[in-house]
Amino acid sequence: HFTWSPGQIKKVFKTILETLKKIDPENAAEYQNNAEAYLNQLEKKISQWHRLLEPYAGRKIVTFHNSWSYFFKDFNLQSGGYIEPKPGISPSPQHLKELIDRINADQTQIIFKEIYFNADSTRLLSAKTKAKVINVPSYVEAIPDTDTYIQMMDYLVEQLVSYWKKS
Repeated sequence: HFTWSPGQIKKVFKTILETLKKIDPENAAEYQNNAEAYLNQLEKKISQWHRLLEPYAGRKIVTFHNSWSYFFKDFNLQSGGYIEPKPGISPSPQHLKELIDRINADQTQIIFKEIYFNADSTRLLSAKTKAKVINVPSYVEAIPDTDTYIQMMDYLVEQLVSYWKKS
């Protein structure tokens, strides 16, 4: 789940770069140049994402389980609760009732649904709370126009900002 953190993805990227340079030293300069260009682009995007999300600091988002903590930490957002009480465990009617009450009490406006999860629980929660369900990609290319990490994060940030601006 750490890949939802742009700060963490930079560390992963740098580790991959160093590994490539070790296993293919003949092309190390090219790897280094490409990495520097990408990391510069990523840094600019991270600054942009922070500026866009800053007005919404502290807002809560409901997720299926605790898979968004890195993203929330990076962008000063909060968990509004989890649909699955434990990863892979379907929510009981009692758990859903408690979550509905919590969403309404906290005025949580967004529910993240990774594309591979069943939509039944999110539809129910949305209907009972008026929170909007945002289908989120779980990996690059999971939905149209998310062919790169930056495009995937752009999509996610744009979905959040677009909804919160309207509300």
